[in-house]
Amino acid sequence: MTKSICPVLPGWLVTLCWMPTILYGQTTAVPQGTPVAIVDLQKVFAHHMRFQAALNDLRGDIKGFESDLANRQRQIGELRERLKAYKTGSPEYKQLEDQIAQLVASGQADSMVGKRELLTREAKLYYDAYMEVVEQVTDYARRHGIALVLLDHEEPITPDDRRSIGVALNRLVIYQQGLDITPAIIERLNRGVAPANMSGRPVIPQRR
Repeated sequence: MTKSICPVLPGWLVTLCWMPTILYGQTTAVPQGTPVAIVDLQKVFAHHMRFQAALNDLRGDIKGFESDLANRQRQIGELRERLKAYKTGSPEYKQLEDQIAQLVASGQADSMVGKRELLTREAKLYYDAYMEVVEQVTDYARRHGIALVLLDHEEPITPDDRRSIGVALNRLVIYQQGLDITPAIIERLNRGVAPANMSGRPVIPQRR
């Protein structure tokens, strides 16, 4: 009977034991010569020019949104300072107090709506980019007779960093030679995009 090693592992590693694993001696045989390739998704995203341009646009909108919130808070602070000059309960005091309350309420509402919209945009941006990568990987694999594409990454392992070690233990590929199709996928994604376009957004190429 095989004994589990999970109970002796630190808590942060226990979850790794529940990952699907390939057991030695299993009866399912892997056909000899099965075409396999790997792709580094982090590198693909980092060099996907249209995705990076859209991500930069989003970051700019986030900065603008945060700047607007800061300006509104500054305005409210200034009005509260003015409020001190009026007698409590006077018409001027009540009028300014109502104005401050309205600004605070509208600011909170705008902040919630704005954050939700930005998070939705970010999620859709990553989703669209990922689906495009999957489409390109699938087409490339079919054209080149590749039956299986695994995710890999080149992040170095830091011995004293638990997160880094945990990521390494979750890697699907420990060793490979000549199986990386990442450059080909990046080339496909950026096909038709001028690599040196520094003046504006990259041109989105037509689907082929």
